[in-house]
Amino acid sequence: MKAIGIDVGGTEIKAGIITEKGKILKEMTITTESSSKKKLIENIETIIEKLDSKEIKAIGIGFAGDVDTKKGQIIQSPNIPCMNNVFLVKELKKKTRKKIVLENDATLMVLAEALEGNAKKFNVVIGLTAGTGIGSGIIINKKIYSGKNNLTEIGHTTINFNGPKCFCGNYGCLEQYVGIKPLMRLTELKMEIFPSKLKKMWPLTPEKVNSAAKKGDKLAVSVLKETGTHLGIGLANIINSFNPEAIVLGGGLSNSSIMIKTAVKEMKKRVFKRAKNTKILKAKFGNKSGMIGAGLIALK
Repeated sequence: MKAIGIDVGGTEIKAGIITEKGKILKEMTITTESSSKKKLIENIETIIEKLDSKEIKAIGIGFAGDVDTKKGQIIQSPNIPCMNNVFLVKELKKKTRKKIVLENDATLMVLAEALEGNAKKFNVVIGLTAGTGIGSGIIINKKIYSGKNNLTEIGHTTINFNGPKCFCGNYGCLEQYVGIKPLMRLTELKMEIFPSKLKKMWPLTPEKVNSAAKKGDKLAVSVLKETGTHLGIGLANIINSFNPEAIVLGGGLSNSSIMIKTAVKEMKKRVFKRAKNTKILKAKFGNKSGMIGAGLIALK
């Protein structure tokens, strides 16, 4: 069987034809155009039209934010606010009669890794993915754990009760310390005090910071280690709460060996002795994992 898997991001929509084994047979990417609800929905419809055929059994869609899977509704998407309180499945059903499944994008990343990726041999898997914020997902015995209303936001667990206020209303959330924005904020803050080659690499990106760190730039190394320490606290909280067999890291979280090594070291300081053997894994499918997960959940 085959399905269409669609991953809607803030800047682009990735989509493909996905098999039951998570293989991508065909794929395409288009601009999200997130300033308009009408245009964004039209872009998703265009993707479906181009990829659809008699062989397609269902359509899966991953969307960032608070998603009500049962109602097919996007309740709140911080990075795509034009889609807040939109019944996306109902809108798309106007153009197709095929089964459509809507789910949180980070949850689908973890699902793809638990079913066909690097966490395939484990039954209790938790995943984190870093972009503008921290997305998360929990997979138990190859099935999504969603809590009572599809909210498992590990990025909004507290790692510093005196920390900065988060958009969610909480203070000191994990995603205030780990992710693209906090990494850039910390880098710019340290650049005001310490010398660094990064000053000549403007505009800064996480990739440039990571590259500079590999070349021995002390400021870049310092930033990644501090971020890794915060990530390690978050990992320890996950392990002490759920005791998973594996934690999968996707997005920018998985790209820096300095940050990951620091995080694992910090995590091991803070967990029970028997929990130190939790596997910390890099996502196999990279930025295509959400699309693959969307296809797989549509076929389940």
